[in-house]
Amino acid sequence: MIGAWLPFAAILLLAFAFRFAYLLEATALPLFHTPISDAQAYWDWSDRIAAGDWLGDSVFYQAPLYPYFLALVKLVVGADPWNVRLIQIALGSLACGVLFLAGREFFSRRAGIVAGVLLALYPPAIFFDTLIQKANLGLVWMTLLLWLLARVQKRAGAWRTGATGLLLGLLMLTREETLLLVPVLAVWLLVGRPARSIGRRALGLGAFGLGLALVLLPVVWRNANVGGELVLTTSQAGTNFYIGNGPKAVGIYVPLKPGRGDPSYERADAIDLAEAALGRELTPQEVSSYWFDAAFAQIRSHPVQWLGLLLHKARLLVNWYEIPDAEDLYFFERSSHVLRVLGIALHLGVLLPLAAAGAVLCSARWRELAVLYAVLGALACGVIGFYLMARYRYPLVPGLALLGGAGLVAGFERVRARRWRDLAPAGGVLVAALALCNVTIYARDFQLAQSYHNSGVALEQQHRLAEAASAYREALRLQPSVVETWSALGEALRKLKRSDEAIDAFQEARRLQPEEWRHSLQIGVLWLEQQEFERAVGALRRATATAGAGDEAWKALASAAQNTGRWREASDAWRRARVLDPADPATQQELAFLLATCPDPAVRNGAEALAIAEAVAAQADASDLGALDVLAAAQAENGRFDAALSTIRRARGAAEQRGDTALVQALLQREATYAQRRPWRPAH
Repeated sequence: MIGAWLPFAAILLLAFAFRFAYLLEATALPLFHTPISDAQAYWDWSDRIAAGDWLGDSVFYQAPLYPYFLALVKLVVGADPWNVRLIQIALGSLACGVLFLAGREFFSRRAGIVAGVLLALYPPAIFFDTLIQKANLGLVWMTLLLWLLARVQKRAGAWRTGATGLLLGLLMLTREETLLLVPVLAVWLLVGRPARSIGRRALGLGAFGLGLALVLLPVVWRNANVGGELVLTTSQAGTNFYIGNGPKAVGIYVPLKPGRGDPSYERADAIDLAEAALGRELTPQEVSSYWFDAAFAQIRSHPVQWLGLLLHKARLLVNWYEIPDAEDLYFFERSSHVLRVLGIALHLGVLLPLAAAGAVLCSARWRELAVLYAVLGALACGVIGFYLMARYRYPLVPGLALLGGAGLVAGFERVRARRWRDLAPAGGVLVAALALCNVTIYARDFQLAQSYHNSGVALEQQHRLAEAASAYREALRLQPSVVETWSALGEALRKLKRSDEAIDAFQEARRLQPEEWRHSLQIGVLWLEQQEFERAVGALRRATATAGAGDEAWKALASAAQNTGRWREASDAWRRARVLDPADPATQQELAFLLATCPDPAVRNGAEALAIAEAVAAQADASDLGALDVLAAAQAENGRFDAALSTIRRARGAAEQRGDTALVQALLQREATYAQRRPWRPAH
């Protein structure tokens, strides 16, 4: 019995050793220390859960199990990312051992050992196990599911089939597209094992359904409770289907709005675009349905184009290249001997051909292996049906490793027995698959510029601004037409007080994307900071003239206009900002103060100023200096000097309590003016 578990322990230790060695190397990269994009979203979500927000307030948009797992890890070992990664590489190593068990059940002890070693040394597996991403947890569930399926294949008791349903439910809450495995496994349990009586098969199917229900029903209840809709897992399926099949689909991720691929934008953009198209507010399910309908409309109108797209996605699915998300395997590989050396001999362009040859060599056992082939086929269809990323096709890897391990063992046995003729079909398949899978569709540095950009984002969050600017410049050297990088460079330079360089960066971003108002806003704000008010007005007029300009642009224009004596333009800009952001008390105060104190009598409006100031003061804290100052100015403009004196003295008292001597002096000047029965007129 002990000898049977020795390979399990050896594979686990081998996997952990390589993952730990890589972990030590990866600490040199800024992206290791600061999660971005999806990783940041998961990290923040898990923080909220760990702080006690276990239910949340809306229907799940992203798969929820990984953030809950992260929260539990943080509660047990703390929120240090290093500790989280140690837990993950331990789990990833355990998954390699479990794959040995699955291989032993499906094929043989030796085949299981080879499969476990393949997964232990597979560079993407090492890489994913250290990321703040759900790929690691998905691997654990996938290997456990394969092991259980192998056990069910031999003897399908109710406990085993129930556990299979439970594990599949956990996998679905980690990887939503694995929903496709539900009908596949249900059919297999019902008709795939004809030696069993129909009653036993029905019992097994019922146990499988019960296991699924135990995991999924709490999520359905939770979604209904907080979101008012019966949603099985998440509400992003329609959006993702559209991204993979809509008119702009290219087989890989393309954001709904250019430059807004971050998860913090994706959900909001999906809702905004769907509601704008239909002209009403939508529930999460209605948003998903809208994007499904839009995708199917595209498919119906361009069926030949869509079939070509599916073929392209199938080529990407089997290609050696690991399509990056925010974290790029090939960028990390530059700093890792572990990934670089292992990646020479072991990647999908090797693993998949080995699996194909293994399937040929094991073809006599196809009935016993039917469930493995069905799982791989369903997972492949799930990826091709949406779009490709390395981590989306990653659930295929354990099954491919099983077939690859079996193929290597069977091939070695045939070589040793000199059964060359038996090797010929598998050899032909191996050569053909190697040729197919190793065609270059994307070069290794395809997303190198994006990786430098992401490094800049991480460095900025670590307050290493000069290094962040250098990373952005390197990204632009490789790919000079990326608007987001020019904008990020400008922001880093602004924080470094290198205003002229920042303006140049924002101007290049505006040149590349003239329809985006934020670039002109950033330029205008920088001119404001340098007190170049005329230039600021020009840039901010351009910003506010652009469709969709937000309240920030109007507020900045109002400030610039005031500093150049353009009183009417300033008041109009404050009014526009107030419409766009009616809840902002600062905008209300600025408008009221201008209406009460403006040197131009054509712009002054004491009655309106007083109405606004009284409303703001009623909502503000009793010691809010800004609200009191504006109220006093409005009261004085309306001839209510006694009230103005009382109000400004309250403001001065609050300033004295704070010890703000400069503000006290300014308020004393106003008080003296009101004591002379005159309204306040600032010097311009």
